[in-house]
Amino acid sequence: EAVGRQKPKTFKLNLTFHGAIDAERSSWSFGSVGRMSFTIAKAVNETWPRLLAGKTKPKNMQCVAAPCS
Repeated sequence: EAVGRQKPKTFKLNLTFHGAIDAERSSWSFGSVGRMSFTIAKAVNETWPRLLAGKTKPKNMQCVAAPCS
């Protein structure tokens, strides 16, 4: 959950990842034009077949480092 900088709107995003994550080592930040970036740290250093547990991803979600689908 995050609150926007310019307009005080609350944003919520619920994702079910393929495996457990380490919330303390994970982070997020606001980018330009309403973009948010997330860095997700795995709880266990292992290979996942995809980022999310399901085979579909939310609309407008882009993944740049791991297999997402």
